[in-house]
Amino acid sequence: MTDEPKPVLPPTQKLKKKSGRSNFQRFRRRFPILVFGALVVFFIIEHSRPSSSELPVFEPTERVELEPLRIPRGELVLAGQILDVHSSPAPNALVEFIQLGEPHWAFTDASGFFELDGLFPGDLRVTLVQPNTPPTRFEVTLPTERVVWTLPAEYADTESLPESTRSALFGRVTSPLGASVDDFQLVLQPTDRNPALSVAVLRRVRLGSGGVFAIADLAVGHYRAYVLPAWAEGGTWPQLVAVDYEHISSAPELNLELESGELEGTLLLANDETPLTSAQLLIWDAEDADRLWEPVLTDESGYFRISDLPSGQYIIELRAGGTRQKELVSIAAKTRALVDFGPIQLAE
Repeated sequence: MTDEPKPVLPPTQKLKKKSGRSNFQRFRRRFPILVFGALVVFFIIEHSRPSSSELPVFEPTERVELEPLRIPRGELVLAGQILDVHSSPAPNALVEFIQLGEPHWAFTDASGFFELDGLFPGDLRVTLVQPNTPPTRFEVTLPTERVVWTLPAEYADTESLPESTRSALFGRVTSPLGASVDDFQLVLQPTDRNPALSVAVLRRVRLGSGGVFAIADLAVGHYRAYVLPAWAEGGTWPQLVAVDYEHISSAPELNLELESGELEGTLLLANDETPLTSAQLLIWDAEDADRLWEPVLTDESGYFRISDLPSGQYIIELRAGGTRQKELVSIAAKTRALVDFGPIQLAE
């Protein structure tokens, strides 16, 4: 027997079978969403309906009338008269105090009388205030008779500022040793000889070429005038010259000559007496090591010079490599002193 071929379904039937299964699967996936949507709609409809239950109705309560608040008042009175330091009536004087946490006050009339009622027994601390007099306090115990209180003396008249008088000041500063004083600073410090309310203030002016200076509006008064080197501008030392100066409206020129001294020397090596170049020299006040001058270096010939030294004693120290050597020197005004370190033996 020959096998008969199985019947083959038409393509259209296969497509219909596949499409029906796909629709069922989509329906299964969407079914929970549809159910949830229906529940939401039902919930909204139910809660949007007006409620059938009635709201409670409250009957108005009976109105209660409260008694007005009344501050307790006593039955005592404080009265009296206020006088000034000359025993004359003091009008418009303020009388004030606090009793049981409540403030009480009154102003005196044209005859200096006052009266405060509604008070209780007890001790009072009364303050009197009047323009032009310091506040005054009195203690009194109620009940009491009429009081008579006297104000202190009036405030003294405020001292007025003196008339501001200013004028120009010109001058020049020179050095007896011929050193340049360009860019040095002249300081004018007011002294205690001026009145308490003097308009004189600290002034500083930089010296110009040749040591000349000019101040166009210096207040008339007493000053301490001193000169500082350029490197000490804005400070208070070293004062190369200092004088007391009184500036008047028609003041002549102020000419100053420095009273400072100088140190100089030459450093030579011990082995061959050649110049010790670029060696550093430090100098400071023998009585105050914090007052240190600018260091200087020796030149190609081993020479050095230190200027702007007021008269006094100093410590000068030589530094060259590991070598350290100190000397105590004295400086006189307007002189140039020689420092001899002797032959310099450099440390190896």
